[in-house]
Amino acid sequence: MNKRKVMSSIASVCPSWVPVFGVCAVAFVLGVVAGTGSSSAFSKSGVSGEILSGYFDSLKGGEAGTDLAALFWWLAKYHILVFLLGFSMLGVFGIPILSFVRGFTLSFTMAVLVRLYSSDGAIAGALILGLSSLFSIPLFFLMAADALGASLELTRSGLFLIAPSGFGIYSKPYFIRSIVIFLFLVLLALGERAVLSYGVSALPIFP
Repeated sequence: MNKRKVMSSIASVCPSWVPVFGVCAVAFVLGVVAGTGSSSAFSKSGVSGEILSGYFDSLKGGEAGTDLAALFWWLAKYHILVFLLGFSMLGVFGIPILSFVRGFTLSFTMAVLVRLYSSDGAIAGALILGLSSLFSIPLFFLMAADALGASLELTRSGLFLIAPSGFGIYSKPYFIRSIVIFLFLVLLALGERAVLSYGVSALPIFP
């Protein structure tokens, strides 16, 4: 009997969660493709080298990587935006767009680094972006799927007067998951500060 209840609960959640997760994932992948493709023209301009050189100089000099609030915003800004859009009907369109932008910015930056610095750029990108993205991207997908589902429920109840199913649109588990994700992001920002403060000077792209 308990097994039937568990399977019934999973079946009731999956149909509503899988599609919104799929929408966010597809938008992210499209952003990755677009970012990688558009990096070619930008890498050939002298502006890209100057921007990255200035950024790396600031990291090496310790000017960046010590401000925890700035690092948290850098890691969590997309999470914060999708969380807020989950309370609006605009999230139906805004959250997939943000998923696209997140994939675009990540792949664009990595691709530019690789095009400009070859294997050394790949190492730098893995240290500066890859380690944090390994954890922040899955957290983003979890929050984006929750927020998109909530925004869709809000749109259905607001425009079509369809009552929300289950425990409502914004249940207690919804907020608990969001709080846990933000706590993980704080810890991730602490770890990123340590990496940028002590590990950046050893990057091979630095003279």
